[in-house]
Amino acid sequence: MNLRVEPARLGGATGRHARIQGIFFDPAPWLILMATLLWALRMGHQSLCQQDNPDEPVKTMLRLCYSDVPIIWQTNQLGTGATASGENGLPQAPIVSLFIALGRAITGFIVPISPTASPQQTLDSGNVFVVVNAVLLFCFFLAWVMAHMLMGRTSTVGTTRTATGRLEKPPARSWDGAYIALSVGVFTVGLVNWDLIAPALTACALLAWAWGRPVLAGVLTGIALGAGISPLALVIAVAVVCLRSGALDALARYAIATLASLSVILVGGLLASPSAVRRSYLGLLDPDAGLGSLWWILTDAGLASSLVPGLSKLLIAVGVGAVVLFCFQVPARPRVAQVAALVLLVGLMLAPTYSPQYVLWSLGMVALARPKLRDWFLFSLTEALYWAAVWGHLQGNLRLGTGDDMAYPLAIIVRLAGAGWIIWQITGDMLRPWADPVRVGTVDDPQGGVVDLAPDAAWMSVPPAEHATPAGRS
Repeated sequence: MNLRVEPARLGGATGRHARIQGIFFDPAPWLILMATLLWALRMGHQSLCQQDNPDEPVKTMLRLCYSDVPIIWQTNQLGTGATASGENGLPQAPIVSLFIALGRAITGFIVPISPTASPQQTLDSGNVFVVVNAVLLFCFFLAWVMAHMLMGRTSTVGTTRTATGRLEKPPARSWDGAYIALSVGVFTVGLVNWDLIAPALTACALLAWAWGRPVLAGVLTGIALGAGISPLALVIAVAVVCLRSGALDALARYAIATLASLSVILVGGLLASPSAVRRSYLGLLDPDAGLGSLWWILTDAGLASSLVPGLSKLLIAVGVGAVVLFCFQVPARPRVAQVAALVLLVGLMLAPTYSPQYVLWSLGMVALARPKLRDWFLFSLTEALYWAAVWGHLQGNLRLGTGDDMAYPLAIIVRLAGAGWIIWQITGDMLRPWADPVRVGTVDDPQGGVVDLAPDAAWMSVPPAEHATPAGRS
């Protein structure tokens, strides 16, 4: 029996031409406005941490507007002639280093940068650097919002795909982009550092995949991997859905394009600053037990040891492996975003460090995997509570007199519970695909691309549950 189709739930006519037309009903201008207002609020809040006198530091954690951006400008002498590359380059991923170099170059056009700059001049140029980076990051944020608008729940309603999985018509614009445009996570940590770049590029890669363009999706995924490790979740998700549906040709093209583009980026980064690239990825792949993680609680309680990094990596491997096996056992092929969201959340919950800005890593996939306001609110609330708690903990404001800081470990547990709740909801949707909030009417996987509406591969001769196998593409 095929996955149940209920056209009546779509409210009548389906098709792009059945939609109400006009600017007031077009999500694009409103989502752009939402994103612009959110980012303006973010920049306004960030201005509270602007330091105008070198001798009068600002308590950024107390004001909840801490950012690495001005600190890196000062500590790496970017305002006195140093560059982001070279033997002593910044320990950042290649794309991030390139982004910082671009920001520094633009700053140099606006204000003078000189080895003889005074502390006040360096501070002033650093403030300009922060604004320049905020404007550049806004471009990535806007691209992220637009990508989600074009691959939301209703984006494929009324469209068909070719035999190769490409959409025959442009996708419909979806209001689901508001999950990103009005995201609390973007407001709280969007300017903490440059972690927004990788998920924004990942969203563009997923959009290309959704459009049925595996090679372009692979190129963009490789670029995203050049900015961080979170896009690995998309690679795993694409591999899982392609293996289950037998789309090995598309998987091969995607994988080759990903490896090719990532190789070019890594070679370029190693040529520019080999030690910086090496330190960057070692820091991401092999961190010590740090703030925000369950391991931090255990370490603080004296129950963990130097074995934490290795044990964490082992558990992450087991957890991701369990997610992959689960994806081959559920009744219907899971959606790409569901797999990616589970991989990200499991990895983050078991990681040695769970920094506040890591919410950006999972934000997009959670929005696509579980687009329900209740769950989105709970997820956002737990992340916002942790964001406030971590700065209070580092500032020392959460201690009761001379006693221990009990509020911070509690905030970690609440945050992990929020992530666990989303995992529970997503796995429930996968076990009951007929109740999936996305799979309504004729919709299977708006981000599925070549596997959208595809049946299981022949090698899965005995489907996990014959009563819930998606219908094949006509």
